[in-house]
Amino acid sequence: MKIPKINLNQEQLKLAFYAVLGILALVFIFQLYKKTGETIGIFDTEEEKEEKERTKKAIDDLKKDADKKGIKPTRTAAQWALVADSIYNALKFSGVGDDKAKAYTEIIRILNDADAALVVKAFGLRQEYSFGVPIGKPKTLVQFVQDNFNERDINDINRSYSRSGMTFKF
Repeated sequence: MKIPKINLNQEQLKLAFYAVLGILALVFIFQLYKKTGETIGIFDTEEEKEEKERTKKAIDDLKKDADKKGIKPTRTAAQWALVADSIYNALKFSGVGDDKAKAYTEIIRILNDADAALVVKAFGLRQEYSFGVPIGKPKTLVQFVQDNFNERDINDINRSYSRSGMTFKF
């Protein structure tokens, strides 16, 4: 079978080049939009949307319960945001790069439900990395703790919270 030869003049070559360039640009833009859309929640599944709503409701419920009991946070929201950052920085690299001892120390600093609400809210959704590459979807503080600590450590944290009269648990 013989392949027919296509003769294009200069104008047609230029047009074909721009068409291919435009298609590549659209593919790149779509991939970029898809990636950033996943990060900001545009492409969330129904289950992920429900999880975000449950988390938001849980934070609101913690705040309301603390207010009803007259419990005030032991630190400012900005200070708890720093604690949330410290926990994240200690746990953001899965496996070898984790500093679980530091994260554990920071988590134990949470003294009441009002503190817990501020830390969970400040933590929000954050990405975990393996060798500098993002793995999975962004997670809440509770998901980070459950994924990075063993059952014994989580039980120790929860017992400490129970002794303080907290309803929040990991």
